[in-house]
Amino acid sequence: GGDQFGCCPFHDEKSPSFSVTTDKGDGNFYHCFGCGSHGGGIQFEMDIRGLPDAEFPSVVRELATRFSIPLDEVEASPEQIQREESKQTIVSANAAAAVLYSGNLAKHPNALAYVESRGISQESIKTFQIGFASRDVLEQLPRSIKQETLIDAGLRKVNTSDGSIYDAFQSRLMFPISNDKGDVIGFSGRIIVDNDKYAKYLNTSETLAFKKGHALFGFYQAKDEIRKTRSAVVVEGNLDVVMLHQSGEKRAVAGLGTAFTEHHLRKLLTNTDEVFFCFDADKAGTKASVKAAESFLGLMRDGQTAKFVSLPQGLDPDQYIRQHGLKAWQSELQRSDALSTFIANAVTDGLDLAIAEDRASALSRIEGYTAQIQSAPNFKLALADQLQRLVSLAAGTQTLKNDNLRPQTD
Repeated sequence: GGDQFGCCPFHDEKSPSFSVTTDKGDGNFYHCFGCGSHGGGIQFEMDIRGLPDAEFPSVVRELATRFSIPLDEVEASPEQIQREESKQTIVSANAAAAVLYSGNLAKHPNALAYVESRGISQESIKTFQIGFASRDVLEQLPRSIKQETLIDAGLRKVNTSDGSIYDAFQSRLMFPISNDKGDVIGFSGRIIVDNDKYAKYLNTSETLAFKKGHALFGFYQAKDEIRKTRSAVVVEGNLDVVMLHQSGEKRAVAGLGTAFTEHHLRKLLTNTDEVFFCFDADKAGTKASVKAAESFLGLMRDGQTAKFVSLPQGLDPDQYIRQHGLKAWQSELQRSDALSTFIANAVTDGLDLAIAEDRASALSRIEGYTAQIQSAPNFKLALADQLQRLVSLAAGTQTLKNDNLRPQTD
């Protein structure tokens, strides 16, 4: 009974600030005075596992089963039952397709040659269940899986011009995308011969089981290391994730494309206090970094931080880790820009702080960035102070220069 204290599982700390109150009847709860995490037993289970709100009913059932607690189930509507059944049917079809794609890889020398050229090991192929989608390979699926299900799962498409049905993924290296429990909810396919006519990556279209803006490639494989270290690494491509894991960087995950959403970030911030962003050095990657920084400001708590990694020579993480190895990669992470530095660069980007009008623009940017910070009051104050000092220092330097240019009168 009473309040019990321990170190918080949601952020790194040496002095216990995490309390659990168990004598308040229906009001039992946990609260961290360091990072602000708060909730009841079910919320704790969801946060520690990084589960989205949609998993709440399944978590309740799991906990009830674990502790032999009878549940008074509210009867679901026919529509809810149908939706859940359809979702599970899609997941089952995806699982069968993943097995088929995986077994198909060894049958295609061109796909194997590509895998070998990228340095992907057999262990990584197994860990990420990498496969290959050759033309019409889905014909080998069990006949019990209906055509309608394959279309609902995004595995097949309907040609809008003539109504013919074709496989959505063809001649692509296949990466299953899993939820937190390991269920295959979708796929990401990469072309094995670069061709400007086709998108490098093709993801499953939105389905009942798959939402692109919610899924993180590699999170199922990385979640244990992320929770252990309270740190995550976000990159762009599937192969970046695979090669980083293969080289010993087990915290790597990727959004599907450069789109890294607030849903992705919420998922990570329930499991970690430090996020490294390492996007490509092109225009899209730069834009993704700015968006990630802004999203982080809006969701972070005091004690959480983001860092931004710029690899030399425009290399992406896959290229860098293969050329330089894990120790060099870790050194790059250590040299990364802190969130405050990244914001400072954004505040001054394209401005000449020696000019009053540009200083005014910088101050407006500062207000815009700090206004986004909702749950990290200490960081908000510290960031505003740092940025305002930056602008004030520039103004003071310019005043000093002007004073030195004034003619002497005596």
